[in-house]
Amino acid sequence: MTARTEAGPTYDGLFTPWVPVTDLDRSISWYEQVLSLQLVFRADQIGWAELRTATPGAVIGLFRTGAAAPPAAGSPGATLTLGVHDLQAERKRLADLGVEFGQYDRVIESLIAFVSFADPDGNPLMFCEVLHSPRTEDEIQWRPSGPAGSGPDAAGT
Repeated sequence: MTARTEAGPTYDGLFTPWVPVTDLDRSISWYEQVLSLQLVFRADQIGWAELRTATPGAVIGLFRTGAAAPPAAGSPGATLTLGVHDLQAERKRLADLGVEFGQYDRVIESLIAFVSFADPDGNPLMFCEVLHSPRTEDEIQWRPSGPAGSGPDAAGT
C-alpha cells in the first residue's frame, strides 16, 4: 500500500463524465449502437443512465436536461475522446450509421489520428488512435505530485 504524503482525495478508481441529453431513450440507444457502450444503470425518476466503456472504472453518465439545450458541437467545454485500435474501420462504421463528422479529422504523422463527431444532442465526441506513444508505460502511471524527494519513491519503495 502506498503511503499518503499530502492531503488530497483518495480516488476510488471510478470516472464518470456527465453528458447532457434531451431524450434519454434516444441517447441510450445511440450510445449503445454507435459507440457500442453497455447500459449498466438507469434511474428514470432522476433522468440518469450510465453506460460502461472498455476502460475499467469508466462509465459515461447521461443526464436528461430540461428545455435548455446542451452546447453545440465544437463549443468550448469537454469533448469525450475514446481511444480505438483501428480509426479507419471506426470511421467507416460511423459513416455507415449516418454519423456526420465534425471539423477535426486529421492525422498527426507518427503520433495520433482522430476524427470528431457529435451525439444527437450536439455533444462533441472524438475517436482517436495512438500511432506511437511518446510516453513510456511508467510515465503513464498516475502518481500524486509532491515536493521533490518526498513520497514513497524517495525512499526507494
